[in-house]
Amino acid sequence: MQQKSEFRTPNILPERLYYGGIDIGTSSTKVLILDETGAPCILTSRSYPLERPHPGYAEQDPEAILEAVIEALREALTRIGPRALAALGFSSAMHSVVLLDEALNPFTPVITWADARSEAEASQLRRTAVGQDIFRKTGTPIHPMAPLSKLIWMQNQRPGWLAHAHKIVSIKEYVLFGLFGLNVLLGKASVQLGWDLPLLGDVAEFLLLLLATAVLTLAGLRRESDTGDDNP
Repeated sequence: MQQKSEFRTPNILPERLYYGGIDIGTSSTKVLILDETGAPCILTSRSYPLERPHPGYAEQDPEAILEAVIEALREALTRIGPRALAALGFSSAMHSVVLLDEALNPFTPVITWADARSEAEASQLRRTAVGQDIFRKTGTPIHPMAPLSKLIWMQNQRPGWLAHAHKIVSIKEYVLFGLFGLNVLLGKASVQLGWDLPLLGDVAEFLLLLLATAVLTLAGLRRESDTGDDNP
């Protein structure tokens, strides 16, 4: 794992508060620390490989990414002290999918946005009335990078994965769980499925719920509330 550090301000003042941002990218994780004025102070990073075991595949080790986040963050915090950090924000590349077992341990690689193994599934869905309806309602083209195409590929090619899965999350959700024990689904259906609807309050939430139910059914899955499991 390669590492890089950059210290933009020579004197870190202990009486100040600092703000951090973590970007979980495709090739590396970067941690940026800003002072109270918004000036960048510290930049650290850790890199990890993108594996391509077969044509069209683009996957990563979720544990390696979590370790990279921890190491880059730890290095930054040693410069300012953990109590000086007032807030921490996260961003990551969208459309990644990783499956967790009942103990919330990953048992699949991270299937990244760059993975095109579900091209056939996306192409077939794109030609159907269901696929065209999804496009009309969401504005998002049916594409192999989207989690929906990936889930349909799993249903066709790796049904055992879905049968064993307790949670289907993105890499950011897995990292948040690994760091803080937070068991969350960010952005509800819109982030997980790669959709971007206008913020219309309850109307948007209702539409997303209907669309998510239809899409999960298409992929051969059910929502937790349908199985009686209402725990987060």
